Amino acid sequence: MTRWPLISDAWFDFLANVPESQHAGMMLFSDYATPDGNHFSAYGCHTFRWVNDKGEAVFVKVSQHAVRKG
Repeated sequence: MTRWPLISDAWFDFLANVPESQHAGMMLFSDYATPDGNHFSAYGCHTFRWVNDKGEAVFVKVSQHAVRKG
C-alpha cells in the first residue's frame, strides 16, 4: 500500500527538480488563468511542431488572451 506522504514528496520533488515541470507547477498554484466573469485567458499545455513549405520547423504554443473592452 502506498502512503500519502510519499506520494506528496514525490510530486513536489518532481516539480522542484525537473525544469519542464517548474512552469507547470507555477501555473497550477497561481491565479494566472483564473477567469474574471466572461473574460478569461486560456493557455495550452502542448507544443506543436509546424513545418512550412521550405521544410523549416517552428515550435508553436497556442494561447488565447482576453481582450477587455470598456
